Amino acid sequence: MDVACIGSQINKVSTCVREGIAMTVNGRNGDQQPLVVKVDNERHALALADALAEVPGVDVHRNSSSWEVSIDGTKTDRLVVQVLDAVRSTLAGNASASAQVLLDGHEYNMQGE
Repeated sequence: MDVACIGSQINKVSTCVREGIAMTVNGRNGDQQPLVVKVDNERHALALADALAEVPGVDVHRNSSSWEVSIDGTKTDRLVVQVLDAVRSTLAGNASASAQVLLDGHEYNMQGE
């Protein structure tokens, strides 16, 4: 799995492209919103939380129409890649499964394979 990041030391913003998903990762600390992954069912939410067990700040909760796994903390490149890998593993083997990744005000959709 290839990840390419282009970073700027001036504003500490990196742009990463991973398997067709482009995103901007803000490396600044402060009032950042958590990285949120929305899935359709509890099984995927719990599997994702389990895959991220070593990451601090992981919370699973039911939203009105979906399950959400939120990761609170600084969104480093490493954390974003770790979350994307965990989402991919969680959805693997289920072509109808999907997840929406909410990151810095943008939504990215991932499909099971």
